[in-house]
Amino acid sequence: MIFQYNSTMVTRINLAKIQLERVNEENRQALWNLLQYMLFETSPSGNNVANTDGSFNYKYFDNYFTDPDRNAYLVKSETGELMGFVMINQYLQKVTTGHFIAEFLVLPRFRRKGVGREVARRCFAMHPGNWEVSPADGSESAYWFWKTVINDVTGEDNQLEDGIFVFNNSESVRIAKART
Repeated sequence: MIFQYNSTMVTRINLAKIQLERVNEENRQALWNLLQYMLFETSPSGNNVANTDGSFNYKYFDNYFTDPDRNAYLVKSETGELMGFVMINQYLQKVTTGHFIAEFLVLPRFRRKGVGREVARRCFAMHPGNWEVSPADGSESAYWFWKTVINDVTGEDNQLEDGIFVFNNSESVRIAKART
């Protein structure tokens, strides 16, 4: 079967109108469904093994509804269409305080259109300070996506330690570094 490019299928995205909607009990199932897709998508290079029912385990999922140090957001278009999700927590490996991108997914039809970059920037802006981001194991495209976005946000002022990008995006740190 051959697929042809159809220009009528190209979706124009107003990046300024992308919504980050905090996940709660009412939209929990949507997050679970998208997380399952992401776990499937990363299973060839990750440690994700399907259960006998075809689902994947995610040990910390319920904690995103009880632990104040964990936040999850659905990414939606201005019309409310699901575009992906992001899961953020404060459980770090390299620094003592800050935030960590635990999971990040932009659905395929919205990739390479600036959606991921916009969502990442907004997440970083919502939580100034220390950050850790660990690209998906074995994914060269994830590595380059995060390297580009983080370099853009930090002016290339970040480190890669054991496969984890570490940086601080707070304005006070930027001002102090600019003066030196």
